[in-house]
Amino acid sequence: MADFGPNSTAVARFLDRVRSLEEGDALALSAAWKAIDDRARRRTWQTVKEAARRAGRTAALEEAQAAIASWSNSWSPLTAPGPLEAQDDLRADVMRGAIPPLVDAVSAIVVDGLIDPEDAEALSGPWRAVEEGNRRT
Repeated sequence: MADFGPNSTAVARFLDRVRSLEEGDALALSAAWKAIDDRARRRTWQTVKEAARRAGRTAALEEAQAAIASWSNSWSPLTAPGPLEAQDDLRADVMRGAIPPLVDAVSAIVVDGLIDPEDAEALSGPWRAVEEGNRRT
């Protein structure tokens, strides 16, 4: 297992769940992420970077974000075997739309315990909303 710092187990569980993400979840995640105030998210990112640096978790943060990037590469229509179809392109676009909220959520997990709950919510709120919606159905 990769070393994601003290929260490695939680990050690994998150990444396992991401691997099973479906198109409907990706659309909901992207929509929820876009509804959050971008200024608040940018401010929160400064807090996350500083907290990771102070706690020596910068490498863990980068490793977790790289895991999302690796997952996203599987949705590139250029890597799909066989002829490309419009449906494949659309699915890849939908799944890639989930990348920013997934990066935010995994980053919040890496620095969990180092940032205020409000900051964590700014990053992981869209993910939690989608997951809670899935548990209700």
